[in-house]
Amino acid sequence: MTEDDKVAVAPSDIAALQAIDEVDETIPIQKLIDLRLKNLPYSKIAAIVGCSFQNVHQRLQRIVGYVDHLQAVKDTRADLLTITNGRMLSELSMRDYKGTSDRDLAVSFGVLLDKERLERDKSTSNVNVYVQLGESEAEMQAKIDANKLLLGEGPEEDAEGAGPWTAGKEEGKSVESKE
Repeated sequence: MTEDDKVAVAPSDIAALQAIDEVDETIPIQKLIDLRLKNLPYSKIAAIVGCSFQNVHQRLQRIVGYVDHLQAVKDTRADLLTITNGRMLSELSMRDYKGTSDRDLAVSFGVLLDKERLERDKSTSNVNVYVQLGESEAEMQAKIDANKLLLGEGPEEDAEGAGPWTAGKEEGKSVESKE
């Protein structure tokens, strides 16, 4: 490189270049993610939030693979859990998880199986009923009590043993036989 090849750089140019390289953390990452999920290019996101293209790129660089494939992961989450469960089952015998106890692997397998069943809407019936009906536990208990009334069993008693079926009972007499 000769003396003629050197280019003089003004201090203001240096400051501008440094500003481009700095990451502006004041813009919430969630906003950047939301805009990226709308399939907007980095340049459009930068224009919307008022920062440089480089800033958007640097902020999303660590998670871009996840953001760009988020919907695909959501759509196949149950299948991914199934694959992981299968690998764990084979690993129980092959012991590739050195230092991991069989108990820890079994617990992990159970947790993953539960999550897979939830993803496939095959959870246990009591949880599934609450989710499908959108009812609270109190609403479900009221329905159970109403069904018990129809069957002649009566609702559950409170802590003192008093419930709707015991109110008005006298010693040795039933409610129906009031004299």
